Amino acid sequence: MNSLCTDGMSVARRVIMARRHAVLLGVAALGLVAITAVPSRAESVAARCPAYPAHLRTARDYLARGNRAAAVHELRRAEDALGTCQREEAAGGSLLAQHRQMPAS
Repeated sequence: MNSLCTDGMSVARRVIMARRHAVLLGVAALGLVAITAVPSRAESVAARCPAYPAHLRTARDYLARGNRAAAVHELRRAEDALGTCQREEAAGGSLLAQHRQMPAS
């Protein structure tokens, strides 16, 4: 009888462990889906403020050519563009904010 009890316990432990692994795999899969479904912050900034990454690309090009002064100027322009986009978004004037406010047709 003792061996039957031990065998039953090992089966129960395996079932419990299998359920735990299934739950953990499910949570991990949901986490991966959530991570890939949400755009990265850089992508969302580029979508909301197209001037910002354009200035960053220009600054990178200037740096590649060795023109530091022009690169710094472009980085300041990128910073200004980002600040403008953030202020417009806060005031509801950005394209994204306008799209959110449009009534569904």
